[in-house]
Order: sequence, then C-alpha cells, then structure tokens
Amino acid sequence: MTLKLIPKAGFLSLIALLSFEISAQTEKKMPPIIDVHVHASKVNPAFASDLCPWFLTSMPGSGPNQPAPSFINNDCVDPLKAAKSDQEMQDAIISATERLNVTMVVSGDAEIIHNWYNAAPDRIIPSIGIGQDMSVEAFRDSLSGGFYKVMGEIAPQYQGKSPSDMALDEYFGVAEELGIPVGIHMGTGGNGMANITSPSLIEPLWEIPSYWKICSQDIPN
Repeated sequence: MTLKLIPKAGFLSLIALLSFEISAQTEKKMPPIIDVHVHASKVNPAFASDLCPWFLTSMPGSGPNQPAPSFINNDCVDPLKAAKSDQEMQDAIISATERLNVTMVVSGDAEIIHNWYNAAPDRIIPSIGIGQDMSVEAFRDSLSGGFYKVMGEIAPQYQGKSPSDMALDEYFGVAEELGIPVGIHMGTGGNGMANITSPSLIEPLWEIPSYWKICSQDIPN
C-alpha cells in the first residue's frame, strides 16, 4: 500500500475548502421564514435601552389581570443591545434577515420602511395601516402607488371596535379591489387593553366571499 502525503499548505487549503463547502451546505439548508409582523420606527436615543427578550408567557399583556411588567428590563443573562442610530438598526435587521433567510412584512414609519426596502428589496414586504385621520381616498392613493403590498397591521380593538365593524368596510373594499392582503392584530396588546383572542370575531368577514383573501396575524395557539 502506498501512502500519498499532502503538503502542509495543501492540507490546510483542503480543510478550508471542506469547511467552506460544509458552511455553504448549512446555509442552503436554512428553511425560509416569513415574519408577518414587524414594526419599523426611528431610533429614539432618549428612550432606547438594552432589554431582555419577551416570550409569550412573560411579555407585556400576557395577563390582563396581572400587573403590567416593565417594558424596560435588563435583568437577564444576555440583554438585547439597543441600536444607537437608524443605520445601526437597519444594518442589524438586514443582516439577520440574510443570515436566517427571513422575509418580513413591515409596517410603521414610512421613511424607515423605504430605507429597509431599498437596502434589501427581496427581504422586505412594505405594509401600510390605517392612520386615525387617514381617509379612504388617502388610503387608496397610498396603495395605488404600488409600493405597499399589504394592508396592516389593523388593530381596531384599541378603538373598541371589532375587525368586522362597518367603519372599516370601505378600507377593506379598497384592499379587495386592489388585491391587497390584510393583516389583523390578534392576541395580546398590553395589560388593560382590549385583546382579540378568538378568530370567531372575524368570521363575519369570511361570509363575504371576496374577503377570503384577508389574512390574520398573531393568532395565539
């Protein structure tokens, strides 16, 4: 039997090549994730601070009869670090979407949404909600431009309304006409706040065949 020796430099190159191939295969195996509930806002240095991640069992709003937990809590092993600028936040968000293969439906500040979309158009799906003073005509104009692909998130419970309230009918009609899906906030929203905990509250919408394209988000298990 003849053994063929590999020079040290060649051996190290081989290891590097194998490591690269294994890494590439690992990245390819990362399943796609669609996050339908992402808020974009400008960084406020006077408010932003490190905090601990929330989970469904401990997030603010987990129990309407419980005392409200602090939104600013860093009493954990590895608190999340607050971004110091809009650019730092954007870079971290885009990096995470690429690393984890995430596509996000994003609503919130229009300028920030545009910035994120320009940085990663294949990762960001722009979404627009209904402002308190937004008319049906203004909403139609916003959607007609083609930038926004989703209507959301819609949270009428904070105004004491059901998603099936007729006050929203014309807005849903615009979304229907333009083929825009709708994201409706359900579940927790803060202690003492009205929560939609049952999909049955949107059943009247399903009775209208043309509204079947409407989707919901944050439905608790």
